[in-house]
Amino acid sequence: MTLISTILGTNDGQSTPIYYNDGNPNGDVTSKPRLKVVYDYTNDLIYTCSEANIGTNNNWAEVSAAQSFQYSLSSGVTNVEVWATGTGVTITENASGGELTIAIPTAVDLIDIQIKITSAALDVNNSYYILLDYAGDRGFNSSIDDLLLPNVSVGSGVTTSMSRSAPLLYSTDGYANVDVGVSAFGGGDGSDLEIAIKDFLIASTQQVHLKF
Repeated sequence: MTLISTILGTNDGQSTPIYYNDGNPNGDVTSKPRLKVVYDYTNDLIYTCSEANIGTNNNWAEVSAAQSFQYSLSSGVTNVEVWATGTGVTITENASGGELTIAIPTAVDLIDIQIKITSAALDVNNSYYILLDYAGDRGFNSSIDDLLLPNVSVGSGVTTSMSRSAPLLYSTDGYANVDVGVSAFGGGDGSDLEIAIKDFLIASTQQVHLKF
């Protein structure tokens, strides 16, 4: 574990940002008792210490690692980058059917997905489907009332002609006549979700961004 003194220096446990367990940032260690949390930006680590022990470096404990894992697929018609909280994510495609499947193991969550596809990756109706295949019953996506929906943005993937007068359009919840929605939920182990993008032939290349 990284020595806490290299993170906090000589400022008696002060770091930025600092949050106590009531969720309020405060720089005065004497005015907020209970638990203190410090985030180490350099090493992506989180430490906690009780207020009574803040002056003693050895009593700081590493409680979690704020890290992500990256996965890629490149097939000639599809380029995908996925960021998740753990290992074991797989990406497969059925280009002729306009389908992309991302399998997420138990105890792993998605963070971000970026997709760029050519028109050859769309189905015969110029639609594209992204199946989020969650292993295990996660307690969401079982009904219309508990859908875990990412923020989805779509746009043209052609970047050679953008300018101030004609910027690259990249919009949330649809682009021109493109429709973004949910085409299925609750499949697999009970928590799968399928995102449908209809009329997605914008240019020779399209892009999709899913933020969780």
